[in-house]
Amino acid sequence: MTTTAADQAPAPDNETAQGTAIAPEPVDENIWLEDIHGEEQLAWVREQNARTEDLLDDAEYTALEAGILEVLDSTDRIAMVNKRGEHYYNFWKDQQNPKGLWRRTTWESYLSDAPEWDVLLDIDALAAAEGEEWVFHGANFLRPAEGEPHRLAIVALSPTAATPTATASSTSKPAPSRTPPQAVSTFRPRRAT
Repeated sequence: MTTTAADQAPAPDNETAQGTAIAPEPVDENIWLEDIHGEEQLAWVREQNARTEDLLDDAEYTALEAGILEVLDSTDRIAMVNKRGEHYYNFWKDQQNPKGLWRRTTWESYLSDAPEWDVLLDIDALAAAEGEEWVFHGANFLRPAEGEPHRLAIVALSPTAATPTATASSTSKPAPSRTPPQAVSTFRPRRAT
């Protein structure tokens, strides 16, 4: 087979030697926003928030917002629970606890008009104690051995609304202590009374 000068010329950047087109590498123009604590990024977010607030600043929006907050802050909401062992767990936010409470109760208490909740983690108190705006992202329980109670859970927290990075294990009230990112601490539960 003979080759010509054209056959020996390098292929353009968007083609292979066989002439097949190659898709260009995608470019994420917003990758710079991933630094959630950067001054430039925060300034951009503040600017976008201000533009949005200007668009929403009217009587209709104010009335809608007030109605939604009334529902969210209502004390007569049904606390949705998840059963783990003998306890029923709930994450609760209201006007007094805007960051939320992770708590548990018994079935008998849950059925009453005024359940008694054992607060396992008060996110507002933790944030105040540590000077960090913690956000609760849930909890996963370690399955106990047959016949044993649920004693350990991994709690996912993050500073601000970022991806969860800090975790702590608990089914009782831990003493407020800083848990470094991507670390796990174990807290032993109190004995049920």
